[in-house]
Amino acid sequence: MTAVTSLKMVFGSDLRTLALFRVCLGLLILVDLINRAKSLSAHYTDFGVWPRYIAIHDSGIYNFSLHLANSTQFFQVCLFLIAAILAIALIVGYRTKLVAVLSWVLLISLQDRNVMLLQGGDILFRLLMFWALFLPIGARYSIDAIRRPLILNESNEYFSFASVALKIQCMSVYFFGALIKATGTAWIPDGTAIYYALNIDQLTSPLGLWVKDFPALILQSLTYFVWGLQMFGPILMLSPLYFLPLRYLMMFSFISMHISFIILMEIGLFPFISIVSLLTFTPSAFWDYLARKWQRRQKVDSLYYQKNNPASKYLVRCLQVFTFHLNRPVEESDSPDLNGSAGSLIVSDTNGDRYIGWFGFILLLKSSLLFLPLYWLLNNKVAKNGFGFSWRVIQFVLRVTLPRFKPAYLIRETGRWNISERKVITALVLFLMLMLFYWNTTLLPQVKPKLAFPEPFKSIMYGLHLDQQWNMFAPKMYKRDGWFVIRGKRADGMVVDVFRMQVGEPNFAKPVNVHAMYGNQRWTKYHFRIHSTKRTYERKAYGQFLCRTWNKYYKGSKKLAVLKIYYVLEQTPARGKQIDLRTQSLWSGYCHKKYKDMLPNL
Repeated sequence: MTAVTSLKMVFGSDLRTLALFRVCLGLLILVDLINRAKSLSAHYTDFGVWPRYIAIHDSGIYNFSLHLANSTQFFQVCLFLIAAILAIALIVGYRTKLVAVLSWVLLISLQDRNVMLLQGGDILFRLLMFWALFLPIGARYSIDAIRRPLILNESNEYFSFASVALKIQCMSVYFFGALIKATGTAWIPDGTAIYYALNIDQLTSPLGLWVKDFPALILQSLTYFVWGLQMFGPILMLSPLYFLPLRYLMMFSFISMHISFIILMEIGLFPFISIVSLLTFTPSAFWDYLARKWQRRQKVDSLYYQKNNPASKYLVRCLQVFTFHLNRPVEESDSPDLNGSAGSLIVSDTNGDRYIGWFGFILLLKSSLLFLPLYWLLNNKVAKNGFGFSWRVIQFVLRVTLPRFKPAYLIRETGRWNISERKVITALVLFLMLMLFYWNTTLLPQVKPKLAFPEPFKSIMYGLHLDQQWNMFAPKMYKRDGWFVIRGKRADGMVVDVFRMQVGEPNFAKPVNVHAMYGNQRWTKYHFRIHSTKRTYERKAYGQFLCRTWNKYYKGSKKLAVLKIYYVLEQTPARGKQIDLRTQSLWSGYCHKKYKDMLPNL
């Protein structure tokens, strides 16, 4: 095996894998939008915890956010809906390049609107979106692929500097993270990192709270395993020796690790985003195996569309692509059967039998690995009766819209640049890939004092939001945990628990589930940062939000007048030592200046 062949094998990507990558990115965008939309007003409008005057004040020169153009809830909802529509277009592969660029821009805009909510998963998410811009993610199983000329048995292998950069990026998270972890003592040699991580109640699930009491030897062994996997796993993942066994083993190991994070910790989308990054390593052999496995059950031989009917051809090509029958020819036919009400579709099976309209559609579903459940759902008279009408309606819409499509542009949507464009893109990707590796190297504690990232290139990294640092739980473990208690007084002098929106003295005792008191991971991260920050105006903005929230529901004498934000700090001790609790006063203030005199008596 030559060096070039080994390089392509290790760093190349299968076009079917890139199609899966595209679909996963679109789904992640939708899930992220849904999670964020639950607190849309609180996190992205002037009513919330991060009004524009603070967001703009805290923004660096490289921060970019369309969401800061207007802070009304209606405007934010419109941007969320646009991002969701683009995510759906990305999933189905419609004008993939353009949609991917717009989705990346809106993702950065959303993240920069409220930086207090961000965590490592958000950084990895935008990096994956960036590298996807240079890859032909719409070349398979997409609407763009349907509008390209049909080439049977076309190669699925793809190799470029972009595919190399994507894989280096994905493995940098683990490799450079492990190097940073090695500079502390919690991972190596103490092996106490997992014990301390599971003692962060804000981030630990109920099952994780149970696991943290496991014997020290078990938790220590798990700590060594996780660090060793992150340190040596990337090397084995990119090894040309024993390529397939090691690739499958490392993918299984890394994905299993992230599944354990999902079970034991409440860290949002980070493990899911990481799993998506690992799926980009799926080799061609995996898809070929599935194809051979399914081929034994394959019943479809050919598909036919109505002659001189572009809408019929387009629809049949859609069915061919999205039911995974790319290796089956699509041909035109002047059969009179295609003029009936059943729809202009004929599917022939391997026995030479022909199935028209609805029956052909059902055969395609039955022969598709992904849509077999849909076959069980739709194989009934009700769906059959509606098929002919639906088919004709879709064809009518396509007859109107198809003439507006521009074939030359659409072919370029799959990532086929001309020679001069390809050279520029290749040079850019190569440059950014080298900058990515150099950036991560200069952030290592072992290297940082001796090697600095060149200042002229920092603006490029920050401007493109390629800046990154994989120091989660490293080099030192976070040992300061706790929970919020917010005491307030109404205008009538009644003491209230502002955090729980209840009348009466707040309870300073530790909640059974600290994470549950925040609602979701975004709120958890925000409160985590509010405690860590020393800037008064950020805590003041939170206090003013609590005033607005309370007074939105209560009027007159029941309005909130003053409040004080406490944090009960829990210092995580070494195993077997006594827990140290301290109550900290973070901020106190009034909801309106007419209540200022009530503050000293709070």
